[in-house]
Amino acid sequence: LWLSQRRTPLKPSLRRFPWPLPSLQMPVEVYLICHSTAVVACGEMTLLFDYSEKVCGRAVRELTVRALSGRSTVALFSHAHGDHFDIAVRTLPGVELFVLPPDVPESEEKLLTPSIKVKVRDERELPGGLSLKTYPSTDEGVAYLIEGPNGGRVFFAGDLALWAWPGDEEEDIRKAIEEWKSILKEVSKELVDVAFLVADPRLPHLGGFEEALDALKPRHAFPIHNFGNLEYLKRLWREGVHVPTSLGEKFRLILPF
Repeated sequence: LWLSQRRTPLKPSLRRFPWPLPSLQMPVEVYLICHSTAVVACGEMTLLFDYSEKVCGRAVRELTVRALSGRSTVALFSHAHGDHFDIAVRTLPGVELFVLPPDVPESEEKLLTPSIKVKVRDERELPGGLSLKTYPSTDEGVAYLIEGPNGGRVFFAGDLALWAWPGDEEEDIRKAIEEWKSILKEVSKELVDVAFLVADPRLPHLGGFEEALDALKPRHAFPIHNFGNLEYLKRLWREGVHVPTSLGEKFRLILPF
């Protein structure tokens, strides 16, 4: 009964246990390519998030192709900023579907086929038995929650973060914190297995990485939005927080994806 009910996507009531039963666990590979480009691979299906060569250059393509390894791929973009979206994604092999945010220009949308365009608080079915749900961002576009056929959930923040900069007006900071905490509260209603969370080195608080971690309580967390700078990430390491030491690093997890 539990497995058959999984056909209804993203229903919190179906997660009757804090984490899924051991029999549903399977190997999942996570690759942190560069900045916010990341790959989640399970079996023959792969998710590619926020592909862009504009931060770390052409090395991103080589590392991504290696991670995709010929598997069917769904490429998702959180928003159209250059460090999160690159039309060069259309040259990657094996991309079965492009999932585009609201702010991608129509001229570029036409070059990415087949594609779907999502909006904030959207829900869609994806290839491979995957389900998708979107959340607001504190910048442009959306954040994603992807659920696999066995109930495992991956949250990708995109640019959902606390964008409170030194020197900002006190009222602007208050509003930024309020908006960010409101969205985190909304997302925290879901159980999250893997979370990609902003840890931006330009901000003293890294965009609220620690607070987002405490709010969502994922089993596994990966810092993104690092501009290819990995040195500062070492201070984030602890059980369940996976910190890369090189671009394109692979992490092996066991999840119910």
